[in-house]
Amino acid sequence: MKISQFGKKTGIYLALAAALGIFVLSAAEAAEAKWEEAYKDEPYVVLKSERTVELRKDFTTLTTVHMVARVQKEDGKNLGEIPLSYDKSREEVKEIEAFTVTPEGGKLKYKDIQELTPKKDYAVYSDERTKMITMPHVVVGSTIEWKATVESKRPMIPHNFYDLVYFSSTSPVKYQKYTLIVPKDVPLRFACLNGERKPSVTLKGDTVVYVWEADNIGKVEQEEYMPPWDEVAEAVAVTTLPSWEEMSKWAWGLFAKNLRLTAEMKEKVAEVTKDAKTTDEKIQAIIEYLQNDLRYVAMDINFHSYEPHPADQVFANKYGDCKDYTLLGMAMLSGIGVKAYPVLFPSSRSFDAQKLLPMPTYFNHAILFFETGGRQYYTDLLRKGYYFREVPDALSEMNVCVITDKGGFFARIPKMDPAESVSVAEENAVIDREGNAVVDMSLHVPIDISISMREQFRSIPGDRREKVFSSFESKTSNGGKVLEREWKYLDTPHKKITVRLKYENAHWVQRVGDMMIFGMPQRERGTLFTASKRTYPIVFQASSREERRETYRIPEGYEIMNLPKDVVLERTFASYERRYRADGGTITGEESVSYKESRTAAAQYRKVQDFFDDVTKLTNDLIMIRKKN
Repeated sequence: MKISQFGKKTGIYLALAAALGIFVLSAAEAAEAKWEEAYKDEPYVVLKSERTVELRKDFTTLTTVHMVARVQKEDGKNLGEIPLSYDKSREEVKEIEAFTVTPEGGKLKYKDIQELTPKKDYAVYSDERTKMITMPHVVVGSTIEWKATVESKRPMIPHNFYDLVYFSSTSPVKYQKYTLIVPKDVPLRFACLNGERKPSVTLKGDTVVYVWEADNIGKVEQEEYMPPWDEVAEAVAVTTLPSWEEMSKWAWGLFAKNLRLTAEMKEKVAEVTKDAKTTDEKIQAIIEYLQNDLRYVAMDINFHSYEPHPADQVFANKYGDCKDYTLLGMAMLSGIGVKAYPVLFPSSRSFDAQKLLPMPTYFNHAILFFETGGRQYYTDLLRKGYYFREVPDALSEMNVCVITDKGGFFARIPKMDPAESVSVAEENAVIDREGNAVVDMSLHVPIDISISMREQFRSIPGDRREKVFSSFESKTSNGGKVLEREWKYLDTPHKKITVRLKYENAHWVQRVGDMMIFGMPQRERGTLFTASKRTYPIVFQASSREERRETYRIPEGYEIMNLPKDVVLERTFASYERRYRADGGTITGEESVSYKESRTAAAQYRKVQDFFDDVTKLTNDLIMIRKKN
């Protein structure tokens, strides 16, 4: 074998180091030492994370998880409670081993294992259970190690298997391993998301063993307005599903088998729609009945096999989760001749089926889809206060999977009307010679916030409402005397709430001799985007806009000494404007700030910071008027 000159020199240097007794770290050891140093101040670090899945020919699985973590700070003591969730209808926890290694080297077995239902009503409503493992002597310097095996009795999707394993975490991981053992005649599709990690492949009898490994994994640092998790985190996806259409057929079967319209349900449809004259009014009446009459029980969509409870059972019990609401909505809308379908709603705004392998893991919510009057509509039955034709901000432009009896399709929900998200504040101030002012202000609340406020006020007793009003008015008037007030549409559905307040405030302006100083306040810088560096792009996932208009009537005998200069900042991600103009004894100020749906590279972070800095610096000027000689 021919040795290069580089190889010869390296060998010489290593030999010399050994002769002199100098310890030389290997590349792996150096990387490990660097990792330990980088994360020595974390509350805890994961030393080992191993997941082994054995897929059988009948598509049942045996999954073993092995975790080792070291407690480094007080906040890391929460590792002493280890939750292990499973679906008792199709899974069984075969064995659990868990112990604490004390700082002195002692080894203590787990203290207790409890069988818990995560939330009220789960015991009778869901098969989700949690084994809660309680560990002893969890102190700084101790190590927690546990291992558990879960056997599935049947696959989630008949004759299919899928899995999604993340190689990224908000905690640092020293070593991670994912092992997949499958019969060699089972066709698998793989994808590595946000990375290029590839498995080692070994034939072992009638099985194929795939192993993915990673060392010294850094933590994903949380940043403001960072991209969605599925764009940031590295993951390995595995599936036997041949297409999204196949997944949709399976999902439709779960809804179709439980879709029932009983005589009692028909009677209720007739009752709630008796005053409705049009199909649209009937649809809205049914939606509001479901929202007001049912009790929501929050539950992970992954449990109960993605299957909703039978519609008649949900109707009788008067409670359910998002799947159950959707199914009952389908049933009751069919009572007025409207065909509706379930929609699988993704957990991320960046969901793109074209880039992902087919599997239901990407969805965590269900909403309703239907057509009427030749148009398509999407309704989230858990979001009260919207007319079905309105698009809430949370649904705006989301990519979703509509499940139908014909294979389903992917669609993009229409964009929310931008005008509905605008916040507008107006003030008219009449200033007298003493610097006192009578101010007439009004606030027009965006539709999303109006709906949220309306729902909160419904639960507040009348006597407590007065306290809420008084607190807001005292803060807004800065301790002034309230002369008039009006809260409009607080109890009116589908309307933007408007607050009008007229108040009198002594010494409303700043006075310096014969001068008065006033105007729109300086914009506060706040803590947004103050970190010294940035790792991820800045992502504004939706547009928003705030507007402010102020009119000042100055007292007779006064002249304008200073009118602030216009401030106009225009960026690809945001814009800001503040302008003043004078007309006789009236000064008008207008201000607006808009954030645009955008993505800005981390390399442009300084420009984002500059925008927020400049807004604060350039709005420090005020109006100055002076008594004429």
